[in-house]
Amino acid sequence: MSDTAVIAVEPNEESSIIFKAGNYVANTLGLNTEIVSVVEPIVEMYADFNFTPLADINQDYISSSTAYRTNHMQDLISEAGSSAEAHVLIGRPAHEIVEHAKSRNARMVAMGAHNRSGLGRLLGSTAHAVLSHWHGNFLAVHPDEEQHPYERVLVAVDTTPMLGRVLEEAKNVSEASADRRVLSVSMPFST
Repeated sequence: MSDTAVIAVEPNEESSIIFKAGNYVANTLGLNTEIVSVVEPIVEMYADFNFTPLADINQDYISSSTAYRTNHMQDLISEAGSSAEAHVLIGRPAHEIVEHAKSRNARMVAMGAHNRSGLGRLLGSTAHAVLSHWHGNFLAVHPDEEQHPYERVLVAVDTTPMLGRVLEEAKNVSEASADRRVLSVSMPFST
């Protein structure tokens, strides 16, 4: 793993909280920060339709969305006083975020999570898909909460040799008095 953290944001009011939280954890761990935002082309959003006649509109959408997202990320970087690199990616969000993080050999991916009901909705569909395909550290930020040092940390682990490092990093990013809980789920053997 490298010394890079990838923080994925959308151009909305929640992105400031997500970026600040991800940047805080990245800085605490001594990681360089990259912020990414993904433009999903219209033709991928509605793959069942023939958009050939609308190819110019699709390209205009990608160009304007790329410019808007670039400006938004630069504002976040300036507001946080960060030296993060900004990248706009084109494609399916979960796939592009994971592939970008893999290409950087990133140590962490951070992105927003949503408070809804059910496991798939707990994180949001994109965050859930990233978590399903990313095999490194993952920070889910609840953007509707106030920004504060981490007082409660839930660490989901398995029994891989990385267990010690995962627990050490959880300790590093949380307050000394934080309530740290470790969760390990074992599947029962079937007979």
